[in-house]
Amino acid sequence: MPIEPYHIDALELMHRHLTQGDDLPPSQLIHAAVGAEGEGRGGTRLILPEIAAEPDTADLVTVDGGHVTVPH
Repeated sequence: MPIEPYHIDALELMHRHLTQGDDLPPSQLIHAAVGAEGEGRGGTRLILPEIAAEPDTADLVTVDGGHVTVPH
């Protein structure tokens, strides 16, 4: 899966955080999928959801005592 769309989104979120004081979204799992031809971002088959401002609890990436938990 290409990460460039998320790289650009993350840079834009960080820019707004630094220049306007906007909150950053929590670390989260993004559920990408493959759809029909032309259904996804940029005319591809990749359905890449936006970074959620308030992701579902089940999608949160957590850190506890130096242990990182990534949901699956």
